[in-house]
Amino acid sequence: MKIRLLIPVFLAFLFIDSSSADVTGIPNMELSTATSTAATQVSIWSLPDGGGDDLQHARVFGGGWTDATITLTLVDSGSYPVFLYPLEDLWLEAAEGNFTTCTGGSIADTHTDVNGQTTFSLPMHAGGSGSGLIVRVAGDTLTQAPLPFLLNSPDMNADLTVNLSDVIIFVEAYFGSYDVAADFLWDGYLNLSDVILLATGLSTSCPSRLFSGSGSYAAAPPRWTDIHKAMLSPALNAFSPTPAHSAKNQTLSSRAAMPRLA
Repeated sequence: MKIRLLIPVFLAFLFIDSSSADVTGIPNMELSTATSTAATQVSIWSLPDGGGDDLQHARVFGGGWTDATITLTLVDSGSYPVFLYPLEDLWLEAAEGNFTTCTGGSIADTHTDVNGQTTFSLPMHAGGSGSGLIVRVAGDTLTQAPLPFLLNSPDMNADLTVNLSDVIIFVEAYFGSYDVAADFLWDGYLNLSDVILLATGLSTSCPSRLFSGSGSYAAAPPRWTDIHKAMLSPALNAFSPTPAHSAKNQTLSSRAAMPRLA
């Protein structure tokens, strides 16, 4: 009789134990977090071939760079770190806009470590424009608010190839109302600096092999190092007045917030 009474208790124990096991090691989207080292909104200029800005050199409005590396911390429902979560299952997306990445073009730097952490610091292989960055975990999204990033690219139509079609879109923006999607330098104006950055990206496209699965990426030309220093040259932008409006917390809906420099 006692044995009969113990059987339901034993089965209930097995059920509870197996339910707990189901969530162990599985990232919890509400408890996991993503943070950026940047103290304010930053901008990232991307190219499909990965030759744009890395997140360690994000653009500060008006000139200069800052480290905006994103640190992701994955924990399960018990708040325990999720160790060795695959880097290819962790990627960045824009919360708003047509910002588009090549396959594997915005994945994490490494698998998660013993603390459940990894970073996003490499250049994204991407095109289009957008605002706000969100972290995707195997297709799921962290429940926190998007990180304050602006995103743009010479690949303005987001087809992951920079060509004449993008030049036409840029020209329309250049001679029209201010559009942050075409303000590659992010100084509040459309000027020669943005034209040069557009020309720099011409003919770029996604690499044929971006990610090998072993943590290695296709090499991309480090375009930003010398070119972007030239963009800040006083001689090049001698006729660029100080922007009259702040660009803090811009989104795609605030594209016309600042004037265009003719």
